[in-house]
Amino acid sequence: PAKTHDCEALAVEPDANRALLVAKTWWGSAPVFSVSLSAGSRVRVAEPLGSIPVSWATAGSMSVDGRRLLVGTYGAAYLYRRGVGEPWATALRRSPERIELPVRPQGEGAAFSTDGRFIFACSEGAHTVLWRVPIAAP
Repeated sequence: PAKTHDCEALAVEPDANRALLVAKTWWGSAPVFSVSLSAGSRVRVAEPLGSIPVSWATAGSMSVDGRRLLVGTYGAAYLYRRGVGEPWATALRRSPERIELPVRPQGEGAAFSTDGRFIFACSEGAHTVLWRVPIAAP
């Protein structure tokens, strides 16, 4: 990218050897980038995939099958789905499913359960609660 971004949301795509990064923006849409994780140069260049209508992205997670992307914020999570073989750049153009998360003082963590039926969400700091939130079947 042409400038630096604060990216707290990172999701690793299981079989593609790459990560998706979502910038943390204060308002409006957030740019999404893809970066290769393959061996080679220590310097990686993030490629833009587009932007999504999510502010304050603080967490990211990819489902085990690589077809669902979770972007967590302080108050909610946004779930993007893609079809088999569909590029993320295309899938991110659709509206996400909004999932309300419990109130957390500093909601910095969110991830899929291994079976994809729940989101685990937490705050940062000592003695935080780990919330398990049910979601629609994959």
